[in-house]
Amino acid sequence: MTFAQKKASISFLQGLRENGIISPRLFAEQFRVDLETLADLAHVPPEAISHVPESELLQDYMRNAASVISTLLESSDLDIERAITWFRHAPLIELGGATAEHYVSQGKTASVHGYVLTLAAGATG
Repeated sequence: MTFAQKKASISFLQGLRENGIISPRLFAEQFRVDLETLADLAHVPPEAISHVPESELLQDYMRNAASVISTLLESSDLDIERAITWFRHAPLIELGGATAEHYVSQGKTASVHGYVLTLAAGATG
């Protein structure tokens, strides 16, 4: 990992925080999802986004998704936009064909992290 990669990762993570938590609004903007989709991915009612942004389920999903992006930024040459596009749209064939976004939403963040690290090592494809 280069200094530039680490700096991009830290900047990305800091850009999601507001009032000591990951902001659902900032997260949704960065990941280009509407708040209803974010609620679905985090398995919380839509009203939790505005009324209970510190909800454990919501924060866990956002933290896990952000950690995957951070790992991508630190272990590849992807910029933030390309990392998020990969996270949201690229099928992970070796894990069953769904997206990283789907697997993180289903509680399989560790599998996605392992996949990303395998990609970084050049061992898939």
